Amino acid sequence: MMGQFQYYSAPGGHGIIPGELGNIWTVLRRAWKTGKGNTTIAQASISFTEWSRYLGNPVEEVISLAIEGVTGPPELMGNCQHVLGGVYHWRGRLDDAEASFEHAVQLHRQAHNVIGEANAIKSLGDVSFRRGQLDDAEASFERAIQLHQQAHDVLGEANAIQSLGGVSFRRGRLDDAEASFEHAVQLHRQAHNVQIGPTDI
Repeated sequence: MMGQFQYYSAPGGHGIIPGELGNIWTVLRRAWKTGKGNTTIAQASISFTEWSRYLGNPVEEVISLAIEGVTGPPELMGNCQHVLGGVYHWRGRLDDAEASFEHAVQLHRQAHNVIGEANAIKSLGDVSFRRGQLDDAEASFERAIQLHQQAHDVLGEANAIQSLGGVSFRRGRLDDAEASFEHAVQLHRQAHNVQIGPTDI
């Protein structure tokens, strides 16, 4: 089920996953506790944790068990660390979030996963922004933009540019903020067109 509805945009997911989240938690937790976890269960644990955060009640236990219970490829483990960092960030545990995001950056570099690295660096920028460390946030967002451009990841670039606009807005540089937000809008539109493809219009 988690594989079928891995992303929030998956058709039908919003009508099924919220009501089944408790059952999914039980199944995943039992798998890890009984030593039956594997890379497939780890991926399902990522999806479960992302859904729980999206629904406003992030659960860290299952993804923590995944990190402890499986030795997977660096990209998968980087995704696990990134998702755990997202839970910590949501809860305001910024030091823990920063540590998880930094670990994710290293794992994605090891895997040569540029998009994963860019996403983790952008998340480090989010932590800095929340702390009011605007110089650090700006540097992280700019680096994330560079990596997303390198990987031709339009949606990731849009998200990082939008965050960079938030830094400009916080500093009172409203013209710069407006330019960033407008650029992000255009890229989001472009990403949507890329995702649906000309044959789906």
